[in-house]
Amino acid sequence: NFRDCRTNQLNTTFIKILQKHLDITKGKKICLLSHMRLHILNSINQEKPLDWSQDEYFCNPQNQDIINFREWTFKNNWKNTGLMNLSTSKMAEAGLLRYDCFPLFPGKDLNVEEGGEYQDATYCIYCNKIIGSWQLHDDPMWEHYKCCNGGDCYFFQTLHSQDIIHRLQTRFSEWKAENDTELANAADYSEMLSVHLSRMEESLTKNGGARKTSSRQRKSLIF
Repeated sequence: NFRDCRTNQLNTTFIKILQKHLDITKGKKICLLSHMRLHILNSINQEKPLDWSQDEYFCNPQNQDIINFREWTFKNNWKNTGLMNLSTSKMAEAGLLRYDCFPLFPGKDLNVEEGGEYQDATYCIYCNKIIGSWQLHDDPMWEHYKCCNGGDCYFFQTLHSQDIIHRLQTRFSEWKAENDTELANAADYSEMLSVHLSRMEESLTKNGGARKTSSRQRKSLIF
């Protein structure tokens, strides 16, 4: 019941809802989505960076269940499904999840930059980078590697194929040699989520506060 979890702080409310969901389903197969989102919100609330290497479920980005989970986030919500190199499996294998408007409207794009939307935005929970505006011939693994400044991401630290790592390192060195300008910083997922939560809080306050949220809005929260 959403009413049982509501507090004055929206972030804390969402944390309580997610924790209650996990408590109710305890003993069953873990809901990876709720587990992940709970940890992300807790890190924002505590203003501490997340260390997924210590997490029970997400400590191994190459685990098949985690790869399947990443691919699942693209289900019915990915316009590039018909492109082999940008397929849901390729995105998942590259360590990327589909980006959405969590916590309110899963599957709908959030304004990543003021004045524009990323219709195909993705992100990595390990380096927190958001990657969007995919082009026809883009390589997800390379774009992820380049976006996190040459593999500065736990995902690449756990990648089993040294051949892939070597090719990415070589390509990045060549790319840097050919480009004089510094690599532009990608949007940070946790920062964008924090901004989004603040905007939601302001909007709810203007409309009479979180406690007056309509029943229709409540049903759309989180799940």
